[in-house]
Amino acid sequence: MRVFTVLFLIFIGITNIGRARPPCSGPGGTAQTWIAVCGTLVFPQANVPSCSGPNLPPSGCTDVVTSSNSVWYKFHCYQSGTLGFLITPNSGGDDYDWELMDYTGRPPVDVYTFNLMVSLNLSAITGPTGCTAGGSLNVHCAGGVAGSQFNQMPILTVGHDYLLMVTNWSNSGLGYNLIFNGGTAV
Repeated sequence: MRVFTVLFLIFIGITNIGRARPPCSGPGGTAQTWIAVCGTLVFPQANVPSCSGPNLPPSGCTDVVTSSNSVWYKFHCYQSGTLGFLITPNSGGDDYDWELMDYTGRPPVDVYTFNLMVSLNLSAITGPTGCTAGGSLNVHCAGGVAGSQFNQMPILTVGHDYLLMVTNWSNSGLGYNLIFNGGTAV
């Protein structure tokens, strides 16, 4: 019986090795390899790789904020004002989470150690998400109610640098369109 148990555990270990996700890498795969964005164009992301990344520091939710299956964007604020953006999944059934961080004067890697959160949405509601004129609050945790997939537009500060991490919680591999609009910041 022990031989069977040992063989079974070895089999489970081997099959789980095949399922392990590789570390996130490449352009936009980590905070250090962000993709630069500018203006109000649509930024299409055809797919989101299934990858493993570190968790971010707690940001007001009891939920874990993971950087797995994420794409990172960087932008600089040239005129203070509000930030509006919309993430529209290619599949309406996908659950996208995101966190906006102000990392001004720091290396991007600090987002994994320090809470630099400006706005966070982990609502667990599928479909579009983002910061809109009709949104509420700056933090929405998992298990939110209808409407909580939209945060209020945060105020950005001139001269500051920001990172936006967009996570495909569904891990479908399918992408989204990201558009910055509706805000007054430049």
